[in-house]
Amino acid sequence: MRDWHQEQRWCYSCVLACMAIVERSRGIDPPRSEDDDPGGLVPVHRIADLPDAVLVRDDEITALAFRLRIGKTLVVVRVSGPPWVATIQGAFPGLRSRHGHLCAPGAYGGPFHDVVLVDVILGEDGEAEGFQVLDPWFPNNGQPLELALDLFESCYAGPAYACGR
Repeated sequence: MRDWHQEQRWCYSCVLACMAIVERSRGIDPPRSEDDDPGGLVPVHRIADLPDAVLVRDDEITALAFRLRIGKTLVVVRVSGPPWVATIQGAFPGLRSRHGHLCAPGAYGGPFHDVVLVDVILGEDGEAEGFQVLDPWFPNNGQPLELALDLFESCYAGPAYACGR
């Protein structure tokens, strides 16, 4: 999983980096180089350009966990920046990005950011307790990040796209 990670080159290119992570999980070199400045925010619906990407219409976290549990699937998800930053700073205080802070920590709202769920963390009872996440804002070192379900849920904004690997 760590080999799949792609640190975003531009502060607004998380969608392209997430697409590169999905392609790498498939053993494919990403066709679009992140060295090319996309010239601004790339809309999240571009994830649908990937072969077999499926919009997860159910916004419940349990649907995302199910997608990961059923097998060779990654889920690209949108998170709300302020609570995401607060969560990352609390859970991983040493994690730093060359882009600085995504935004100030705070309540739900923009800016929004895209990350890739690569696995579900199961408890002894077989129920989802959290996710392993690749976050392109940060370098490869220390990834995947492991986040408890309640922490992730407080940041989740949707949409989510399930992509085969």
